Amino acid sequence: MKRCEKCIMRIYDKETICQECENYKPLSIDWRQKEREFRKICDLKKGKGKYDCIVLLTGGKDSSYVLYYMAKIIKARVLAYTWDNEFIRPIAWENIKNAVECLKCDYRVHRYDKEKLKKLYRAT
Repeated sequence: MKRCEKCIMRIYDKETICQECENYKPLSIDWRQKEREFRKICDLKKGKGKYDCIVLLTGGKDSSYVLYYMAKIIKARVLAYTWDNEFIRPIAWENIKNAVECLKCDYRVHRYDKEKLKKLYRAT
């Protein structure tokens, strides 16, 4: 069994580099331009309703950063929202509480009936 020299995936021919690695071309993205475009979109949406955006808050670092970014950097009126799927750990609930309090955002949590959730999980 041969493996690609770059990614260690199996190779089924005589090559030393797999087709995916051979065809890979790194993207050249102008992140500053993307930031300007994003801010323009945000500016167009500001002030059209009670909230400028909704941020799904899970209590993890990524969603907490998005909440911070939208509330403090973009200065949007944010509604933070959590869908309680019964798998959120206590530390995540604490992180959610801290983020919402520190950033002074409105917050809503949606909870399903536990029996309905169980049926949903069994069906999927």
